[in-house]
Amino acid sequence: MPLYCGEFGVYRAFTPPDSRYRWLSDVVKTLEKHRIGWAMWDYKGGFALLETDKPEPIADEGTLRALGLG
Repeated sequence: MPLYCGEFGVYRAFTPPDSRYRWLSDVVKTLEKHRIGWAMWDYKGGFALLETDKPEPIADEGTLRALGLG
């Protein structure tokens, strides 16, 4: 049966960036190793993929790399 992890993340307000990136990377590697689909929570809130969305969206490069997207 296919599995899907629909929400995971690290609340950036309380987590040092390096720790956050390592945790995200470890989770993604583990999910992909076991062929589990995934989506990180969320796009621009407290667990964000973005550093900011004003005036234009700017992605957090460390998060992109940790997720294997950058």
